[in-house]
This record gives sequence, structure tokens and C-alpha cells, in this order.
Amino acid sequence: CHGANGEGVKDKFYPVIAGQHYKYLLRQMTEIRDGHRRNANPDMVRIIKKYNNDQLVAISAYQSSLVMPGNMCKAKAPAKKK
Repeated sequence: CHGANGEGVKDKFYPVIAGQHYKYLLRQMTEIRDGHRRNANPDMVRIIKKYNNDQLVAISAYQSSLVMPGNMCKAKAPAKKK
């Protein structure tokens, strides 16, 4: 749903998850699975509810290891001095 490399899907409002913080990803997925996140996409709930804690840990570790796509991960150039 979030793209082959976690790059997100803009037109469906699926966020970028590649390179996201491990603890954040784990917390969000756990809350979605356990029904504590009220604004979760029903498709996400259906997919994620079958995973146990160990699987969510592994998924979070993998997703956080991915590189953010495009210019999202590039450092901004310093401002030019006048």
C-alpha cells in the first residue's frame, strides 16, 4: 500500500514510511492492530491485524532501514551570504 520501497502513494494519501523512526512505526502499527488508533484506514487494519508482536518488530526494523525517496532525504543547501 505504501509502495514497493515505502515511498508512499500521494494520490491515496498513503504516507512515506521509508526511513521513518523505528519506535514510531512500531507504535503506530501496534495501535492500529490493537484498535487504539481511531483514524486508521480500514484496509490497513485488515492487513495488519494478523501480525504478532515479533512480526511488527521485524517489519518496523525493515521499514526504518529504507532510504527516503527523492529530495526528502537530501540536506538543504546553506543560504548564500549577501
